[in-house]
This record gives sequence, C-alpha cells and structure tokens, in this order.
Amino acid sequence: MKVLAFSPFSLDTIGGNVVTLMRVREELARRGHRMEIESVSPETTLDDVRSVVGESKPDLVHFYHAYKTGRFLPGFPEIPTVVTLSGTDIAHDIGDAEKRPVVKAAMDEAGAVMTYNISHAVRIRTLFPEVVGKITVLPKGVTLGKEPFDPGIEGFLFFLPGGIRPVKNNLFAAGAVGEDAHLLFAGPILEEEYGREFTEKISGQDRVHYHERIPHEAMGSAYARADVVLNTSLSEGISNVLVEAMTAGRPILAAAIPGNRDLIENGVTGILYQSEEDFRAQARRLQKDAGRREALGDAARAHALETFSTEREVDALLEAYRAAQAS
Repeated sequence: MKVLAFSPFSLDTIGGNVVTLMRVREELARRGHRMEIESVSPETTLDDVRSVVGESKPDLVHFYHAYKTGRFLPGFPEIPTVVTLSGTDIAHDIGDAEKRPVVKAAMDEAGAVMTYNISHAVRIRTLFPEVVGKITVLPKGVTLGKEPFDPGIEGFLFFLPGGIRPVKNNLFAAGAVGEDAHLLFAGPILEEEYGREFTEKISGQDRVHYHERIPHEAMGSAYARADVVLNTSLSEGISNVLVEAMTAGRPILAAAIPGNRDLIENGVTGILYQSEEDFRAQARRLQKDAGRREALGDAARAHALETFSTEREVDALLEAYRAAQAS
C-alpha cells in the first residue's frame, strides 16, 4: 500500500505530529508499505495539495490534523482518505465558529477518523454521533533514540520539551519553577509573537535554558538527564513527550487536562497539577523527595512497557486504512 500523509508542520520540526508520522512511516516500511509525508502551511492551497496527490498517485491519503490539513479532505472524493484528530483540532478548533464546519466536513468525508485520545473520541461521539462508526482510538507507539546529549547543566533539572506556542503554555513554566532548580526548554518557536514574549521572559535568567532543537535520536539521553519532566499544556491529544518520558522511567509533573488524565494515573505514574499554586507545591515536593521521584518513574516505565507499542499502533492504523478503502 502506498500512503500519502499530509503533516501540519514542516518535517524538520521536532514535534509530536512529525515524530508520530516518522515513527509510523518506519514501521509501515518494515511491513512492506510506503508512506510519503508532505507538509502544509496556512498558505497551502487545494490546488497545491491536488498537485502533490496527482504526482504521488497514492492508494490512500492521510490528513493529520482535522483543521490544518483536513480542510483539504473534502476535495478528494475520488480516493480513500483518513483523518487523524491531533489535539488542538478538537480541543480548540471545534469551538471556533469558522473552523468547526471545516473539522466536521473533514470527518464527514473521511473513510476513517482516528485519535489517540479516548476523551476526544467521547467528545466527538457526543457532538457528532453520525461519525461514531468511523472512529478508531489508536494505541500509542514510542521510539527513543540513544544518541548522547549533554545540556551542560549542573544541578536539579526540570525538563519541558515541546514547541514554543500558546497551547503548550511554555511561559507558565518559565515563571513557576523555583530559583534553586534549573529549567530546560527544548523545541522550536512555532508562533512568532509568542516566541518573542517567551524569549524576553527567559532572557537573563541564569537557571532557565533553551535548546531550539534536540534531535529525536538524542531524546533518550535528554530524558535520562532530567530529574522531572514537565507538561504545562492547555490541551493535548496523547503527548509524545509524556509517552517518551514514561518509557524512559522519568517522574512527570503535568497539567490535569483531558489528554494527560487519559495517560497518567495521578500519584502513581505521574503527578497532575490543578493550579499554579499546586504546580509550585508539587514541583517543590518532587525536588526534595528522591524516593518519590524514583517510585513515580519506576511505575511510569512499567506502565509504558505494558501499554505503548508501535507494532500495535500500526496494526490498528492499517485496519483503519483498510476500512477507508472498503468504504
């Protein structure tokens, strides 16, 4: 099978959507299938996408993100299509009066609708019962590279990987970690105005550090160096960062939002905070209690080994592809 996938971000961007597509592409290739990945931007037109599809001649087209790429999906009634609900499309775009009809049209026209998030699937089934029969909740896969990474930081380290954009709420963490710990951000600036505000806020803070790009092949080493991995997002699908951190056996402090609640058992495989005050208290407790960090990390790793599998992820993905072809 030849699949053409459209990504909402450039392929040189280190981020969850791209990492997921790259991981899936590798496993599909191992099974004898081929996936080509093309990125789109707000300036991309339907004619641009049609041109790529015409040149590729795929057996199926996969639109990743129901708004950013799915806006093109109704333009291809002649070919099997699927759409992945990525996170912000359901958490934010579905509540926007202009974007909601676009997301709905993508789901209506797709032969299969996929998500990694049970909460998002439940929400879609409630809002749009007519697409219930198309929805698949995929199990999450994970890959961790083993290349070395040394941030050159001595002392206790909180680590927050993720693109610099409002939905990741990076600025919250920049002002909430105590002065006796280090905080490392890693990820590209994806929204320019927010990026300027972020850069200004961390400028001159000796214990706040920023790496624009850590190669995914080195993320295993980056997690190993972290004492606590953070997630401060306003919304998530199922966070690749948290799946990777759990696989690496790291303690997690994450926002208590639907995607994170689906992933983490609070107090067992990680800590979910409810407010800035709660964040500060939990961060301080984790910083002081090495035994608690170890227990959380061990439980997270055990859960990850039982739960996350690229093989199962692609098994379910191929079933959805075949359902779309059959429809």
